[in-house]
Amino acid sequence: MVAEKKVQLEKRIVLGLMVVFAFFFVRGPLRSLGWLRAWGGSPASASAPVAIKPLGTLLVEHQAQHDAQVATAKTPERSVAPVPPPAYTAHAMRDPFTDLFPKAAPPPGPDPAATLPGGKEEPAVKPPTLRVAGVIWGGDAPKAIINGQVYGVNDMVQGARILHIGQDGVTVEHAGSRVVYSFASPKPRR
Repeated sequence: MVAEKKVQLEKRIVLGLMVVFAFFFVRGPLRSLGWLRAWGGSPASASAPVAIKPLGTLLVEHQAQHDAQVATAKTPERSVAPVPPPAYTAHAMRDPFTDLFPKAAPPPGPDPAATLPGGKEEPAVKPPTLRVAGVIWGGDAPKAIINGQVYGVNDMVQGARILHIGQDGVTVEHAGSRVVYSFASPKPRR
């Protein structure tokens, strides 16, 4: 019997909460529709014009008011000296492309002045295939990334000595002739 009373009490509490919910949360929309004029005053009368503006228009008007307030506000005049651009001061720092490991001696290449037996000259030597991936050319020690390794001026790469590293590519000397390798094509031009 006690359990039945408890269930009825819970039902009454839930019903009461639903009524309170309906009163507070449904009253606003019903009043705006004009159904609850007697409870809490009447909405604006039908004879009074109501100004309805799009949100974009309201935002533009608010921004215009804000700009007018800012324009009329007096700000103290102060002179500001122009700030010079920061100077690059890392010239004395360690070069990040400098290899910290000792370099191995390059393997001896063929002697370009060598002749074949019988007194005939050796045929022209084909320049090595070098792939230039990038260069840093604007400093005291320009560097180039060739075939995945970092090289500087006067370094040897596959039997060729690097003569110049510039923004157009890398110039090497191989078998007495100069060859330029650029970024655009892996084929050298003479």
